[in-house]
Amino acid sequence: MNLAEILRPPLWAFARRSHREYLVVSYESEPAAIRAVLPEPLEPGGVNIVRVEFVVLRAPDGGCAVEVDVVIPAWLNDTAVDFLAHRWIDGYARAHPKLIALADTLAGIVECAGQAIASATMDNGHTAYSTTAVARQLGRPRVSLRRAADIDGRCAMAQLVESRVAHVRVRDASAGAAQLHLGRDALAPSRALPVSRVLGGLHFVADVTPAGSRVVHDYAQNERAHSGVLRAGSRSRGADAATVAAIH
Repeated sequence: MNLAEILRPPLWAFARRSHREYLVVSYESEPAAIRAVLPEPLEPGGVNIVRVEFVVLRAPDGGCAVEVDVVIPAWLNDTAVDFLAHRWIDGYARAHPKLIALADTLAGIVECAGQAIASATMDNGHTAYSTTAVARQLGRPRVSLRRAADIDGRCAMAQLVESRVAHVRVRDASAGAAQLHLGRDALAPSRALPVSRVLGGLHFVADVTPAGSRVVHDYAQNERAHSGVLRAGSRSRGADAATVAAIH
């Protein structure tokens, strides 16, 4: 495999994601907790809201998987964004999320080692909800913190990455009363983002197309630049001191 092949993005990177099913439960959390979770330079959105999103991902071959995102509305400079605070992926870190439809209830569950560490339910009463509002929410830029360690354990990469989608089509959407339980397991974010009040749930199906990602803040690069300035300043002060000593 040559360098061009190594650096080539996967074919699915910008492929359209069709018929994604969402169960989204919103809740109020504590302002100080939200502030503590958001990495700088993000600022709280001012509404103290956190969303737990169960998403059914369908593959072209008919297979499907479920991922669960914990999302915080925030500000990046003057742009409204959604910060991805936590994600459960099927089979990763022993987590097994699923979304199931019962007679009159839609239920999302995250299990780990046989224990439910997160669960959400929504009344399946099908109260119509604005597809335009849902499309606007899906179209907000989403930012995530990506970190990787070097072979010596030091931080090799720490970046705030923004991802966008385009050509959003919401097929249908409904709203209803919801319940949410986040367990006290170490893999659950309840300790960091406690539930003060559940606001409600949304259920919808949508098609989206990834529109690319970009680095909006590079912590490691900024730290290296800052360290270089400090070292340059130290060398300058040392040279000045040596000059003064030579004069005297």
